[in-house]
Formats: sequence, structure tokens, C-alpha cells
Amino acid sequence: MLMFVVCPEDSMTRRSLAIAFCLFGSFLVLFSGRTVTAEDRVVLLDGDNREIVRRGEVLDYSRETLNFRTSQGREIKIPAARVIQVEPARSESHRLADQHFAAGEFRQAQDAYRAAFRGEKRTWVRREILSQIVKSYTNSSNYRAAGTTFLLLLEEDPATRHFDAIPLVWKPFQPSQAVAKVAQDWLANGAAPAKLIGASWLLSTSSRSAAINVLQQLRRDRDRRVAQLALTQLWRTQLVTTRKDIVLHEWTRTASVMPFELRGGPHYLIGRALRKHGETDRSVLELMRVPIQYAWMRDVAAESIWEAANQLEQNNRSTQALRLYRELVRDFPETMSAEQAEQRLAKTASRD
Repeated sequence: MLMFVVCPEDSMTRRSLAIAFCLFGSFLVLFSGRTVTAEDRVVLLDGDNREIVRRGEVLDYSRETLNFRTSQGREIKIPAARVIQVEPARSESHRLADQHFAAGEFRQAQDAYRAAFRGEKRTWVRREILSQIVKSYTNSSNYRAAGTTFLLLLEEDPATRHFDAIPLVWKPFQPSQAVAKVAQDWLANGAAPAKLIGASWLLSTSSRSAAINVLQQLRRDRDRRVAQLALTQLWRTQLVTTRKDIVLHEWTRTASVMPFELRGGPHYLIGRALRKHGETDRSVLELMRVPIQYAWMRDVAAESIWEAANQLEQNNRSTQALRLYRELVRDFPETMSAEQAEQRLAKTASRD
């Protein structure tokens, strides 16, 4: 086994990454075999835009290309744009972790994903597992671990196709003292993605001005993902003041050209802004995109349903509102929004 380890420098960012290396080890390990023997399943578009299924072994899967060995042993390269879905052969711990994650049991998911990570030999699957660990940390409000682990993932794979795991916040957020300290260090000394995370965490704090200045600078970053997310993070400061025509045209156009996987937070902010302008139907449509298409963002998805249901109720559309409250309690039971929905349902039942 050949392992390459990055030696941390004397800064909080590098110390945090060093801790993550201790937890997860290095990606850059050469292995002679595979963890599992079952075949991977790939769904992709052929030259006529028809869906086809291939089975075999995924050798690597990046933002640009999927390298694949067919069941007959032929190696081919498939443009990532043609790939619809990849279902890797998963270990038992990996399957268990996915089940915990889907059930909203994020602490159990973290443990199972770590076990899967330790036993997994395929680099591209290890990256996938690590992105799920980041999302599990975010959904359990362990922001420091989420940020540190995401930066580890990015350091190993700067063009990662898992950029959607970046632990930004889209609602008002008051970080703990420890999280704020990390965010301030990243804001001052980090690379662009670290600055983006730090600014996002500090935007509702006394460091708001510094965070806004950094986000304004990042709008011009050469990494379009960073630039687009920095721009949409600034919307959090403009919800009350932005005109309706700006929201309907500029904001929606900005979201539409972002990578699909990064649009969850922007849809939430557009929905909130439209609500302030009395555009109930349009607001509900934007808000409901989040739980339907970005359900892994548990807190934001749950808050989106709450916002949608609440304004429907205020507009005397009680039947639709109650349906959404029930959906919120059923699908996102661990969230604060679900607790609020339960109270609304109980209050409604007591009046009947």
C-alpha cells in the first residue's frame, strides 16, 4: 500500500484538515483489488438521447468523465454529461449508512459511513462517501466538522462533482463561538471555497460587513461554482429590499443557469422574497422545489414546506396547507419546522 499524506501547516485550516486525515486517512492510496465483487449499474443517454443501462465496473467518475469497464472487459470513457445515474456496488455498511441518512438518523449515518469509508478501496466511491459524511454533519448541525471535511474532499479533488455538499447556510444563523472562530480564520486566510463557507456562517453575526465584502469579491472568482454561490448568498441580505421585478427576472435567471445540484438554497431565497411581495403561487412553487429536488438539505427543505404551508393558510387555502403540514411532519420529523407543523395540526384539530 502506497500512501501520500499532506503535512499540515501551522494554521487553523491546515490543523483542521490534519484532524480529518486522522479520521479518514488519505484518498491517494493505490489498491490492487476491489472492496466488492458485484457489478456497478450505470444509466446513461446514447447518441439518440435514449436511456440505456450498462453493467460492469466504474473505474473512476469525475465531473467530466466516467471511466467504465464493461462486463466483457472493454474499457470506455463516457462524458459525464451523458450520465443520468450511477449505482455502485455497495458494501453492507454503505447500504446501512444510506438507510440511516434517508431516515434522518444522521449520527448513525456518520458512524456507518465512516465504516464504509475505511473498507472501501475505490477512490471515486470514497469521495462519494465523504460527501455524504459532510451532508450528515451539516444535517446534524456539526458545521465545523462539515466544513473541515468538505475542504479535505476539495483538496483531494478540486473539480469535485460533489460541490453541492458545501456546508453553506441559507437561513439566519448564529454560529457557536468555536464555529465563528473557524469561520473568521477561513475568511481571513482560506482559499476561495473556505472563504465562501466562512462568509456564509458569519453573515448574520457582528462580522456581517466583513462577510459581505468577501462575498462581493468572490462573485468574480474564476471558479463559477464559487462565484454563483457567493452571489446567491448575498441575496440573504436583500430579501426585504429587493424589488419584485429583480426577483422575478434576475434572481430566477441566475438560479436557472447554475448547476442543477446547487440551486436548492437559491430556490428557497427566491420563494421567501416572492412571499414578501405577495406572490403566493409563485412563492410556493419555488419553495416546494427544495423538498422535492433537494430533500437532503433537511433543515432548508423542511423550512420551505413550512413557509409554503403557512402562506397558503394565511390565504384561506387550508386544505392545501394542512396537507403540507402533514407532509412536513411525516418526511422531516427531526426538524424544528416539523414541531411547528405538529402544533398547527393540533390547534386545527382542537377547533374541529
